[in-house]
This record gives sequence, structure tokens and C-alpha cells, in this order.
Amino acid sequence: MNQPNVCTPTPHRRRQTFLEGVLNFSTTTPLPSPHEAADALRLYNIILEDSRRANIFLSATNGISQTQSLARPLIHLFFQHMYEQCPSELGRDNVLLVVLHALFPPPAPHLYESQSQRYPAVIVQRANVWLKSSFTAADRANVYDRLQILANDLIQGFFAPLKASGGQTPAVSPLIMAHSRTEVEPDHGTNSRLSNLRTLCLQRDDYRCVILKDLDYATQVKWNKGFPGNGREFNDEETCVTEVAHIIPHSLNSLDTTGALGEARSYFWRIMNLFDPGISHLLAGTAIDSPINALTLENTLHRLFGDLSWYLEPVFNHPHTYTIHSVPRRRIPRRQQPPSTTISFNAAHPSIPPPAPRLLVIHRACCRILSMSGAGECVDDVLSDVDELVSQGVLAADGSSNLALFWRLREAGMKVMAY
Repeated sequence: MNQPNVCTPTPHRRRQTFLEGVLNFSTTTPLPSPHEAADALRLYNIILEDSRRANIFLSATNGISQTQSLARPLIHLFFQHMYEQCPSELGRDNVLLVVLHALFPPPAPHLYESQSQRYPAVIVQRANVWLKSSFTAADRANVYDRLQILANDLIQGFFAPLKASGGQTPAVSPLIMAHSRTEVEPDHGTNSRLSNLRTLCLQRDDYRCVILKDLDYATQVKWNKGFPGNGREFNDEETCVTEVAHIIPHSLNSLDTTGALGEARSYFWRIMNLFDPGISHLLAGTAIDSPINALTLENTLHRLFGDLSWYLEPVFNHPHTYTIHSVPRRRIPRRQQPPSTTISFNAAHPSIPPPAPRLLVIHRACCRILSMSGAGECVDDVLSDVDELVSQGVLAADGSSNLALFWRLREAGMKVMAY
């Protein structure tokens, strides 16, 4: 078996619990004043620039070895673009405060979730120690270690599950994983809900892939069989096999046997709320299967969309109009090249809501964060490692197989199967 990939962190339970406390949004955090936000951004940029200049691998504390870590320049870019790509000012402020809160601990670990330690002024005051001459090289190394931990946890807890579960169209009720301790409770309404979603998206999108503009194959077959009430002549247009493409994957909002989201999915949504506060309420429960979270795509384009290989860029002053962009080194195949680089929604059936711009902007941000920082290759390697383990049917007893990540992806993205 190959050695673990350099981007795959070794499971470390204390690290996961620590960061889940840092990212716990159940405690209300006051909004920063403009002055506090400016101070936080200044410190954030200084720390990232110092990290870049160091140009070395992070140390092997907290259970992460040098061979399993991102290079420091990649981490600098990762956090730089995570801040810059946030779709709202509130999201950017959240990133600043959460990262600084993680890097500069309160006096005791249990105080991470304390209201008094989450005030912006208190967080900025703690972070200001970075500028003091009394802050030693060892102190700085500890901050770099925490930055490394946070980057890896965001990759494992958010980006990897998002890619692992993207590009999939559920054909039946949510998949029950064999031998899983958090099996999904069957939802007898899921099939009809997904069927209704496909019908609505096809009607709204004029029965075509919104990118290629080719007619849905099954629709053409129905029309040419004299499907009742269509009122159309024999149709010989170019066709393609289309699917309902969820912007935020369906499986990430599936409930476990207790009727809850489960630890991994809850963690995913806490990070999602970090980028766009309150967005989880938009897709709560069955709303995940609403037309605002879906579009009609040819099947290959669907898989690439879920893989964060291309995204839609909103056109300024043109509601529900977008330009199509591929991320670097992930060109859309020639057969799936769009006839136009601009698309608009809601032309055929204005009564059916178009994809929510807020969700498409989140998808765009994730594509750009991973591609512009280089972290996308790390996510791909993480998923490749897990796929290799699954294909071999072996999980290493020494922990090198990253059992914690394996279970997290199964519970969150539900793409990974056990043999």
C-alpha cells in the first residue's frame, strides 16, 4: 500500500474537539465595530505575511507531522483567499475573528466558547501580542501550528465533504451506509420530493441543460411519443441526459437515526455559516430540495460542478444572469463546451424560483478558494487516499489510513462506502 499522501492529516481526536469548540456558533458573538474589524484585518494580514516569509513547513506539534502538512505559503494563500472570497462583509468579519480566536487562545481551553472571550475587542487584544517584542520564536511557532491545524480541519470538515458529495443525484431515499453507526433514517417523502424537484427544474429551465442548451433526452422521447397536451411537432433537436444538480449537496442535510444531522454534517453547516451567516436556515430540512438550490445540467457537467471544477459568476446589474468559468487546470471537456459563456434563469417559467444567487456565490467562493490557494490539490489527494483505502478494502490499524477522515466523509458526504 502506498504511503499516506502528504496532504492527509493523521487523526487526532483532541485536535477535532478543540476546533469544534472554536467554531461553535451556538454562542452569539457581537459584531465588531469598524475600528475593531480594521484592527483584526491588519493583524490577520501581518500574521499571514509573516507565515509566508518564513517559507518552511510547520512544526510537528499537536499530532501533525511535517510529511502530512501543507507548506506554509499554501496556508497563507488559503486563508488569504478564504477571507477575500467571502460573499459578505459579515462573513469576512467572521473569518477574521474565528481565525484570530483560534490562533490566540483564551486563558483556559474551556473558555473558547465563553461569551466574554468572544467579544471582538477581547479577541483583537489577545492577538495584539503578536506585535510585542516579548512574543518569542517559540510562541510564534505555536501560532503557526494552530494555523496549520485550522487549515487542515477546514479541509477535512468542509471542503472534502463538499467535493465528496457533490455531483451526485440521489435516485432513491438517502443512502443507508452498511455498518454505519449513524445510519440515515429512511425518508419516504424524499423520492417524491426529488421527482417533483426535477419536474420543476425542467420546466423552469425549458427542459434543457442550462449550459449546453441541449434538450433533455427523456423529454424528447415523451414529446415524440405524442405525450398528452404537449402541442409540439416531432422533435429532432440535439439532446443530452440531464440531472438535477444540487448547488449544496442533498446528502449534507440528511438526518441520522436520532432525527439529527449528526456530528459531521452539523460541523459542515457551522463552517458554512462562518462564510455566510444564517445560510443554513435557507436550506433547513426539505428546503435543500428546493429549486433555489438546483439547476438542470448534463450529467458530465453535473459531476464537474459538484467537483468544484467550474462555477457561475454573477453579471452586475443583470439579475439571475451569470458567466461560466472553469477553474485553472480543470477545463470543461470539449464536448461539454457551452455555446455561450452567459446564461440566464427564469425565462421559461417565471413562477418557479431560479437558483438562489446566495448559493451560487458560495459555490463560486469554494471553487476560487481551492483553486487560487492551491489547496484544491490537497483536497483531491485526501479524497484519492480515502478512495484507495476503500478500493483495497483495508483500513490500516496504525492510523495511517486516516480512519477519522474516512468516517467523517461517510457521515457527511456519504460517498465513501465500506467493504
